[in-house]
Amino acid sequence: MKKKQTKEEKHLAVALSFRGFETIGAQEVLHVISEKATTEKGLVFFSATQKQLVKLSYLTQTLRGVHQIVTQGTFAGSLSSLQQTLSSLLVKKDLSFLRDKTFKVVCDRSGNHDFSSQDAAALAGECILQHEKKTTVSLTNPLYIISLLIQENTFYFGIDFTGIDLSKREYRIYSQQNALNAAFAANVALYAGYTLKTVFVDPSCGIGLLCLEAGLYATGTSPRFYQKDIFAFQKFLPSDLSCYDPKTISKAISISGFDVHLRHVEAAKKHAKLAGIAKSVSFARADIEWIDTKVDEKSVDLIITFVPSEGPSHTEKDIETFFKEFFYQLEFVLKDSGKMVLLCHKTTTLKRVLDYFKIIEEHVAWQGELPLTILTLKKK
Repeated sequence: MKKKQTKEEKHLAVALSFRGFETIGAQEVLHVISEKATTEKGLVFFSATQKQLVKLSYLTQTLRGVHQIVTQGTFAGSLSSLQQTLSSLLVKKDLSFLRDKTFKVVCDRSGNHDFSSQDAAALAGECILQHEKKTTVSLTNPLYIISLLIQENTFYFGIDFTGIDLSKREYRIYSQQNALNAAFAANVALYAGYTLKTVFVDPSCGIGLLCLEAGLYATGTSPRFYQKDIFAFQKFLPSDLSCYDPKTISKAISISGFDVHLRHVEAAKKHAKLAGIAKSVSFARADIEWIDTKVDEKSVDLIITFVPSEGPSHTEKDIETFFKEFFYQLEFVLKDSGKMVLLCHKTTTLKRVLDYFKIIEEHVAWQGELPLTILTLKKK
């Protein structure tokens, strides 16, 4: 008679998101591990098994970190209040997973406090040692990274499954002034509604991040395909991540990036090769005014690009001239049912010279402390 398998326990978990893109993070949690999530400012909450947290940590493109929550609470804002509240909560928690093991505490803090993140991490370490005496601190090579996430007067204490900033990409070896963060670019692509069947063009792709993140999504390739051993969970929960890699890749993917600067195009091609998706995305040199020679009329479902704004490098007149040609050319290649999504630092000049298109949605998301306006346009 076969033994009945016990169901793996689910734990409350929190993932770090970009402000303004919390719902995209929640959608990815549902897509990757089939768990519904709720959101707060910069955070995505859900319940998952440890195996699901491993899978999400490996496959996520939009999130910055994944943590299992052990306990959570609110405090009065001072370090002493944090210590009192955390200590009282840990009395009720089982910390035996740390027994005869090593750990360190890392604090991620936002808000105005009269203490530093290092102060809070040291305090949390003291609280752990008070309640689980058979554990040891190791700042250089801990088995567990304990996370203390503080947002204003609320904190989340738990286990960091990633141990790294998931928004960074190993494939990105070239830089570009004012370039997007890669994970932020992934959020933009999903916010814009990119799917495997979408014909997607970035007419001003720079070093290729929007196209690359769309390519990773379309192929089901992890941004850390070549970094399987980098995760914190590999120390306390060794996992074979190759089971989550794609077995086959669709040949119907259509992702194209163009840029006027050859150095950017060459950088984008190199990035695609390093990401393992060189066969799924294409990059070529082309100025905006020649896009109609590279792309067929009314063949594109989705255009996403980061547009320039007036500033030290571009006068208002320069930007006005750019947008007049930009909208004229892209109206030619975009399907009548298609959509264009533009990332902007400023929108005044764009809105003044807008032609052929109308704005149907305006959204703001934060890349760190930098707000970016995201405009969704359709043909008139």
